[in-house]
Amino acid sequence: MKKFVSIIFCTVLAISCLSLFACGNANNAIFEGTWTLSAVKDEAGQYNDKTYDNVMKEGKNEQVTFDADGKGQFDLSGVQSDLTWSATSDKEVKIQSEGVETTGILEDNKLVITSSGLVMTFSR
Repeated sequence: MKKFVSIIFCTVLAISCLSLFACGNANNAIFEGTWTLSAVKDEAGQYNDKTYDNVMKEGKNEQVTFDADGKGQFDLSGVQSDLTWSATSDKEVKIQSEGVETTGILEDNKLVITSSGLVMTFSR
């Protein structure tokens, strides 16, 4: 009887673990995909025409991509860098790239990331 109870316990435990891993982070789906730069401001909230216009004149697609596996890529000014990410809520995403951690905030269906003194807004 003890052996039977142990088998049942192990089976229930295994199924529970699998179901927890299968669920993942439901908020991640909100951020998955490619976001394209649509505006640049400085930290004081001033529109930074020069920075944004220079970026657009270079003809580069300034993008951040979040893949379903928690990895992704920044493509900024033609420089690509790998990243890892995880949604901390349905409005916030934690991003790590090249040893630096930053946070993206979802506002009005736009992703706002502040880094190196710039506030970058990305749209889908």
